[in-house]
Amino acid sequence: MMQPKPEGAAAAVDVSRPSAETRWPWVFAAVPVMTFIAALVLLWPSTSSLMVEWEDTAKTTYTHGYLIALICGWLLLMRGREASVEARPAIRGGIVCLIGAVSILWLIAVRSGLQTVHQILLPVLFLLALWSILGWRSALRVAFAAGFFYLSIPVWDVVNGTLQSVTTLVVGQLLRITGVLAFVDGNMVHLAAGTFEIAGGCSGLHFFIVGIALAALYGEVHRDSLMMRCKLLLLGIGLSLLANWLRVYVIIVAGYLTDMQHYLVRVSHYGFGWAVFAVTMVIFFFIASRTSADEAGWPAPPVASGRQAQPGALLLAAGLSVIAVAAGPIWNAVAPLQAADMPSSDLLLPADPAGWRGPASYHGSDWLPVYPTADAVQIGNYSNAEQQVTMFAAVYASQAQGRELVGYGNSIAGKAAIFESRDTPSGEELVVAGESGQRWVVRYFFQIDSHRASGDLHAQLRYGVASLTGHPLSAVFAFGAPCVPDCGAAGAAIEKFVLEVSPRILAPSHQGDRS
Repeated sequence: MMQPKPEGAAAAVDVSRPSAETRWPWVFAAVPVMTFIAALVLLWPSTSSLMVEWEDTAKTTYTHGYLIALICGWLLLMRGREASVEARPAIRGGIVCLIGAVSILWLIAVRSGLQTVHQILLPVLFLLALWSILGWRSALRVAFAAGFFYLSIPVWDVVNGTLQSVTTLVVGQLLRITGVLAFVDGNMVHLAAGTFEIAGGCSGLHFFIVGIALAALYGEVHRDSLMMRCKLLLLGIGLSLLANWLRVYVIIVAGYLTDMQHYLVRVSHYGFGWAVFAVTMVIFFFIASRTSADEAGWPAPPVASGRQAQPGALLLAAGLSVIAVAAGPIWNAVAPLQAADMPSSDLLLPADPAGWRGPASYHGSDWLPVYPTADAVQIGNYSNAEQQVTMFAAVYASQAQGRELVGYGNSIAGKAAIFESRDTPSGEELVVAGESGQRWVVRYFFQIDSHRASGDLHAQLRYGVASLTGHPLSAVFAFGAPCVPDCGAAGAAIEKFVLEVSPRILAPSHQGDRS
């Protein structure tokens, strides 16, 4: 017979309330995705510059970018529930200050025109924010998705030259082995009927990146061990490179056999390349499915311990993290970049410095620097009893992406060929030769307001830092002299001239208040 329960026995029954993660599972699971979206929106200059790369159908290297971003969102959503199990908001001043500092560094990179740098910082800020909101263990759970996003950022161009050289080497060997009569000179392949150039676009960089993406994603989805993931990456990279080598080889052979009349030569070989790549990826998935099936997988997600964070703590951590991430964008809005006052012409080309007469008009063509986006450009000749020096100045009242002091379209040498380059106490020195064959010694340096910068990166970073609290003027000054009677004499003349003229270039006493 069952005994009646004592009246107070109900107090001993376990009626513990479910954890916050159990009651609001999608609130926690969606946090990584929402944080990712918030980072993309807040750091819009990085996002918009990436979208330009993703939509560049002429270059095509990063046109997979939107797909990578969508896959990152999917991975964050899938791993978000696992990450929420270990959610421990890290509401600490040190972490919040670190996020704010990285955000200000991001703004400096934006204003310095260091596009790749501020793009690289986007996933970093996302992970730091997630660390603050959910804790480091949860951030570690979704770190793969943040790393995967780098496959859409144009940091991979650094290996393009290497891939191009390897492609040229391998294709040259294949042509020799198969008896195709060809002469390889550098990256040029000469046939009897014509010449192929294995240009930068033939390096296979796009296949290389996509191969890495597929191999890495396969390992993540199947939760393979670290060792297996490394093997898959090597396999994916090897097959993607093989696809590009076969593509280039087949196109050259087609030109060889048809006297350059084949469709792949005359019209297009873009689709053919992806067809070859697709075949190699079928081979990849076949091998991967056979080799990774018996491997020990990644550790399973932990079981909730009952010590789950409450939504209040989550919201507080999220609010502080978003504010910290927005530190750079807020600063940019409160203190927007403005153009500095342009200096007078005598601060760019000083009149009659001690021992020299000028500036006089310059009509030469052997050496003419190119700065097409500068707000002001001046060039003039100076002479003394024995020597002649040409001085060039290009000034930027403000800089922006595409019109930087140090940019791809700018050139100190202009159309002249560079033969030598070395550092000197008064700037970088070049030896160049123009169309007439006359050699020149050219020395140049950058200046941000009255502060001289020692190199390209230094100049851009100094401008970015100075722009946080003012409106700095940035300029490049170059000095050239023909090697008459020799380059040693030209260098000595430039050294003497720079010592005389430097104190009068954008001197602080003449600049006025531009803040």
